[in-house]
Amino acid sequence: MQPRLRRLLPCASPKAYSGLTNRVHTFRVRAVDRAGNVDPAPSARTWTVDTTLPAIASPSPAPSSATQDRTPTVRATVRDTQTDLAKTGVQLYVDGIRRTTFSYDRATDRLSYTPATNLSYARHTAKVVARDAAGNTTTKSWSFGVTR
Repeated sequence: MQPRLRRLLPCASPKAYSGLTNRVHTFRVRAVDRAGNVDPAPSARTWTVDTTLPAIASPSPAPSSATQDRTPTVRATVRDTQTDLAKTGVQLYVDGIRRTTFSYDRATDRLSYTPATNLSYARHTAKVVARDAAGNTTTKSWSFGVTR
């Protein structure tokens, strides 16, 4: 997103802002000395305000469901509207154990993990944690059963 160009206005230093919206913002400053000489190349600082939590949806196997598949593929859609999540910002736990061999497709926002070994015939818990570049974190947990 290109920053909007606006007229430079006098301000004191330091300058604080509040109530900024979720988007890219740019602050430009141009120095003027006591003689009125104007800096021909203003300095700029650009930053992103991001208070939006990542979203985790469409968990699979469905919450509270049961399957006879002992290696069910655990899936979820994990997305962030402000930043492009990377796999490093997504964590998956199955039965409390962190799994690092899952795939995460940034183009489709899909997480996918298939256990390498059979799960026991029991209830199992999946948990996805998503943390975006601004540090906003969302967690979603659900359980499913593996039955005979």
